Amino acid sequence: MRSLTKSTAAYCRERGKSVRCNSVHPKGVATRMITSMFDGIDDEKIRGQLMSKLCGPEDIAPMLLFLASDDSKLANGAEFTIDEAEGIHFKP
Repeated sequence: MRSLTKSTAAYCRERGKSVRCNSVHPKGVATRMITSMFDGIDDEKIRGQLMSKLCGPEDIAPMLLFLASDDSKLANGAEFTIDEAEGIHFKP
């Protein structure tokens, strides 16, 4: 997806198209399909830890609204990660 985002943005820019291409990469999203996988876990502590690793649609919507607005008119070929820095491998 990341490579497709960048190649689409470059392709459109090279051809003078007024099309921007950016991508949003959230960590797991708390949809019913995902949370139903935790239904068999009886330990509330473990269930809570798993649920805390998910984000909700309300965490993603502001980024999408930004990208749909004129405020992001110069964003093109960008990857926006919504994961509380979990994608950065470091030891706290």
